[in-house]
Amino acid sequence: MDYEILLSTLQGKSSEFESLKSTVTSFTEECKSSLNSMSESEIASLYDNLTSSTERLNKGYEKCNTWLNDYLSGLNELESSLASFKSSNIEEPTEFKGEFIDMFGKKVIPTLKFGGDKNANLDLGTLSTSLDDAIDWAVSIASDDTHGYSQNTRWGNPNYDCSSLVISAWEAAGVPVHSQYGATYTGDMKNAFLASGKFEWIPGPVDPNTLQPGDVLLNEEVHTELYIGNGQNVGAHANRDGADGDSSGTEISVTDYWDDNWDGILRYTG
Repeated sequence: MDYEILLSTLQGKSSEFESLKSTVTSFTEECKSSLNSMSESEIASLYDNLTSSTERLNKGYEKCNTWLNDYLSGLNELESSLASFKSSNIEEPTEFKGEFIDMFGKKVIPTLKFGGDKNANLDLGTLSTSLDDAIDWAVSIASDDTHGYSQNTRWGNPNYDCSSLVISAWEAAGVPVHSQYGATYTGDMKNAFLASGKFEWIPGPVDPNTLQPGDVLLNEEVHTELYIGNGQNVGAHANRDGADGDSSGTEISVTDYWDDNWDGILRYTG
C-alpha cells in the first residue's frame, strides 16, 4: 500500500540525518586537531560556525523523528479501524488516501473508500475534507485571472463578488448553503449557513489569533471573506477595470488578514 512506501522513505530520511550528523561530528573533531595552527579569531569563528550547523542538523533530526512517530501512530489507528471493519460485513477497502495536514507534528488523515454495493466512506481524521475543498476551490479561483469581480455576472459566469465567491466555495465542497439553504448575499448568509447544520456562529469582535482555516469572516452589510490560515484571507474585492476577468490580479486574491469590522465568524463544524 502507499503508506508502506512512504514509511520506508521516512525511515531512509531518518538514516540520512544520522549519517549527516555523524559526518559533521567527525569533521568537527578533525578541525579541533588542527587548532594549534590557527589564530584565536579563526578558532572562534570556526567554532561558532560548526556549533550553529550542528544545532540546525539536530533540530532537523528531531523533526524527522517526530514526523515518523506521528505517522506510525496514525498507522496504528488505521490498522485498528480496519480490524473492526473486517469483523463486520463491510467489504475490504478498494481505495486508500493518506495525507499530512502539515509536515511536522500533526497526525495523518487517512480516508478509506469501501467498494461493492456498500460504497461507504470512513473518515478517521478530525479535519473535514469539505473544509479543505472549500479553501482549495476559493484559492484556485483567485489564481485564475479569467475570473474577476462583478455584481452582475457574479456566479462564475465568469466572475464573482465577495459573497458569491464564499458561498460557491462551500457549494463546490459539497455543502449546499446556496442550492438547498438559499444563501445569496452577505445579508442572508448567516441564517442560511446556520440552517445547514454545518456551521456555528461566533459573534465579534473577531480576534485574529483565534481564527481557524475555513472560518467565514462576515460583515452582514458590507463584505465577507474566507480565512485560509497563516494570517491570510481569500476574497473578491472590487472591479478594477470594468471588464470581465482579473487583469490586475487583485480583484479576487489572497491577502494578509484584515479587519472589515466583522460581525462575527461562521465556523465549519462538519
